[in-house]
Amino acid sequence: MTDTIPAINKKCSLVNIYNSCSQEERAQTWAAIAEFQNTARLPCLIIGDFNEILDACERGSNIISSTGTHDFRSFLQDLHLLEIPYANGKFTWFRGNSKSKLNRLFVTTEWVGFYPGLKLSLLKRNVSDHCPLLVTILDQNRGSKPSRFLKCWLTHPGCLKTVKESWAQDQNLPITEKLKVVKQSLKSWNINQFGEIVMNIDLLENKLLCFDKIASERDLNEQELTENKTTQLELWSWMKRKEMYWAQQPGSKWLKEGDRNTRYFHTIASIRKRKNCSHTKN
Repeated sequence: MTDTIPAINKKCSLVNIYNSCSQEERAQTWAAIAEFQNTARLPCLIIGDFNEILDACERGSNIISSTGTHDFRSFLQDLHLLEIPYANGKFTWFRGNSKSKLNRLFVTTEWVGFYPGLKLSLLKRNVSDHCPLLVTILDQNRGSKPSRFLKCWLTHPGCLKTVKESWAQDQNLPITEKLKVVKQSLKSWNINQFGEIVMNIDLLENKLLCFDKIASERDLNEQELTENKTTQLELWSWMKRKEMYWAQQPGSKWLKEGDRNTRYFHTIASIRKRKNCSHTKN
């Protein structure tokens, strides 16, 4: 299902899985979810009974199906899913002396960005063989957020214009006060004019997709060709701004040395964000 999460005002996909005992049917499930997610391209949370393990230590008997495990791992890698570990316990399914880790929670990197304080707990079983899963969002205490001038702002003509106009507002103000005025002006300009980099890229990509659909049916006219080229150039500018933004983040020296703007980098950044986030208990 897809829904809008009110707290972040983002459309997301939520998948509740109860997978088959058949390896072939599980493979079909991986393919169906992957097809849905690759089409929807939304931040995704997948939770439930996956009925498969990733390592022999996740089953009491240590017996593992290499094919089933390979399919499961490939599914997770293809969708770049991150697992949210249990806050307590190790196994989620028990029957006599048999036990396995079958129930899990996976999210895309965007979810960690939205909720770095995501917590997964195992609840007590009753008549079921499975432990219920409880997902909670802990209060996050990141401390005060320092101001930072983003280098990618300089690629936009409105940045220097905003600085000049705010600096010239009151010539009698002390330097420290004038810097505060500039800071506040840049903050407002960033929100109201520069906008969200990812959102702008998404809008331009959708615009190019519309032109591609038209071009599939007929030739583009002169106006459409011009607008299509302008959109491509604008998209390139925003992609460079995105790269500059990520390159400016702490600990990203290796980004400049090769792994530019990859999903792998975003995954690492999301994992670090989750690890660095301190939680406040209610």
